[in-house]
Amino acid sequence: GYVNIWRSDSVKNSATPKFTRISPGFTGNVRAIKNSAANNKILYVVRGDGKLYRSDNAATAVTPNWVDLSPYLPVGITLRAFEPSYKDSNVVYIMSNNTLYKSTNKGLNWTSIGSFGNGSPGSTNFGIPTALRADSSGKYEDISIGTDSGVYVYLGSSAGTSNGIWDFMEDFPIWADVTDLEISHSKTNRKESYLYASTYGRGVWRSHLHNNSQLGSTALTPDVYAFDSIFTVGATANIYQAIQGPWNGIKWKVTPYDGYSYDNGDRVSKTVSLTFSKPGIFSGTLSTTGCVS
Repeated sequence: GYVNIWRSDSVKNSATPKFTRISPGFTGNVRAIKNSAANNKILYVVRGDGKLYRSDNAATAVTPNWVDLSPYLPVGITLRAFEPSYKDSNVVYIMSNNTLYKSTNKGLNWTSIGSFGNGSPGSTNFGIPTALRADSSGKYEDISIGTDSGVYVYLGSSAGTSNGIWDFMEDFPIWADVTDLEISHSKTNRKESYLYASTYGRGVWRSHLHNNSQLGSTALTPDVYAFDSIFTVGATANIYQAIQGPWNGIKWKVTPYDGYSYDNGDRVSKTVSLTFSKPGIFSGTLSTTGCVS
């Protein structure tokens, strides 16, 4: 609340949880807090003026210790967003206006690992960064970046290179102001994990995670569903794809080749509607091609 951080240790087991102040009283309002998923005792705090703090015992100590990391930030940057690593408790990422930085010692030293324009984004209007989200489900840790004009991704496999930050906006609304990013990880199948992006006035959008070729298998699993399987002559069937994994092309095949027509879409559309003109048994298949961006 405003200039302080409060902690409750009884939210799950008390009808009236109690909160204890665990911050010293920052001189500026708190803008964001995030704990390390790799070590939930570690908590990072950013003030409204961009100053960054860290506590290594925020989850357990009665009076946690706080380290002001602001003097260690890269010179001259404006801190727009930050994200602790999900893989390594020593790693944290920050984003300035156009550059992504990584620290491997909890914010004491920083290295530039990617910038807008160094990859092949296909755009020069990247916007102001608003959110970071780390994807730890692969061999490398990829970073999704939301800005006030879209979504981008930094590929962890390009660490130490100039591959930079790439567009990740196929089918995303043009100039959508991203307010937050979140990843829903499937425990059993990465192809069923999704990146969610909330926007200002443009809704919430969902995408499969970036299909980084360094992750190993990039095979797709085509799938299809319909709300019914028996239709009368003259009726329309709405058929949808449910592909597992990122893709950039699909093709429908319905046999026999007569006795129906496409009422909506065609054989390469994401969703198709078929109107049947004669009785029979029809079979449908869906094939797909994948992509890495």
